Order: sequence, then C-alpha cells, then structure tokens
Amino acid sequence: MKKLFLSLLTVCLVMTASAQQKSLNEKFYDAKLAEVTQRLNITDAQKEQFNALYKQYNDDMRATFGKREKHERPTTTKDAAELLKKRLDRQEKAIDVRRTYIDKFAKVLDADQLTRLFTIENQMQRKVMDRRNRQGMRKGDGQHKGMRKGMRGNRQQGTASAAEATKTE
Repeated sequence: MKKLFLSLLTVCLVMTASAQQKSLNEKFYDAKLAEVTQRLNITDAQKEQFNALYKQYNDDMRATFGKREKHERPTTTKDAAELLKKRLDRQEKAIDVRRTYIDKFAKVLDADQLTRLFTIENQMQRKVMDRRNRQGMRKGDGQHKGMRKGMRGNRQQGTASAAEATKTE
C-alpha cells in the first residue's frame, strides 16, 4: 500500500513540475512576442497574421534546437570535434528555418520590419544566453566558476614557478 501511495505521489509531482515548466515556456514566449511586436511596431492590421506566423516560426526553431542538453566539457579532441559538429549542424538547420520564413514574413511585414526582425531575434537570444551564463556563474553549478578558479590557479602556479626559477639562477 505504501508503494502504491509513493508511486502516485511521484506521478503527481512529476506532472506538476511538467505543468510548471510548460507555463514557464509559455510565459517566455509571450514576453518574447510582446518585445518583438513592440520593437517592430507591428500594426493592428499586421498583428493577427504576424502572431500566427511568428508562433509557427518559434515552434520550428525550438524543434531545430531540441531540448536543451546539459553542457559537459569534452575530455578528448574527438569529443570536442563531435560537439562542435553537432552545434554547427543545429546552426545550419536554424539558418534553413530562417530562410524558409523570410518569404513568409515578407508577406506580412514591410521592408524595414523584415530587415530588423532577425537582428532583434539575435539580440534577444544573446541576452538570454548572457543571463544563463551569469546564473550558472552565480549558482556555481556550471563550469564557469570552476574554470575561472582553475585558470587563476594555473596563473598563480606559473607565477610561482617563474619566481622559483629566478631564485635558483
């Protein structure tokens, strides 16, 4: 009986966490859409078509990149090369999605809006990545903190070694 209760409790917790994550993704998308429409000065006449098209575009881009994987530092040159190739493959797919949507957005946006759309997208993506990197550094769960500490340690060791070499001469 206890096992059944624990199993049901676990299922409920997983479902709750999944629902919360979904609402976070929806909130993020809503904020992103609001910023893009505001920065592009989308008119009321454009709004309905643009929102539907931008949703499709966003869904296709998310599918291209898939679920965010935990970043692990490669330990071999072969692993590093594979990781870089995977990143390039995803970037190529993203470029293909963008190319596909240029003509679709051109039917809804004027020339200035179309030109600025992907620039705005890139700026927002950089902000998100910067924020994630800063959070990783604060939490200490990422390699940023360890790398900085390790780099500092190497620098100090190098300085000590140089000082010792000078003393022995």
